[in-house]
Amino acid sequence: MTDVENGTITGIEILREAPCGSTRGTASECVGMPLSAETLRHFGLRICHHCVAPRFGKTCDKEVSGALHVRQLLHSIPGEALAAAGLEKFSDEMDQILQEFRKKQAGTV
Repeated sequence: MTDVENGTITGIEILREAPCGSTRGTASECVGMPLSAETLRHFGLRICHHCVAPRFGKTCDKEVSGALHVRQLLHSIPGEALAAAGLEKFSDEMDQILQEFRKKQAGTV
């Protein structure tokens, strides 16, 4: 669940996180930031930056990971806060991006 007060992210409860640790580090950076498409894009890019999976010999598609994190963050924001920030279209776009990733991975693109 993501807490939003007066258009500002006031807390992010992490229920499930990436094994590389990028979720926790990035979520803490977003607290105090305005709920906006810019903040959500920043969140996705910072997920990619914080990811340490390649350093441990693991593979990670950072682009997909960033998009998945943004989508899940969007799903954790109360609907009224999402609407007040005008992010419904952005949320739909993230879902479309992830559908394209899935098609690409399945080889149907």
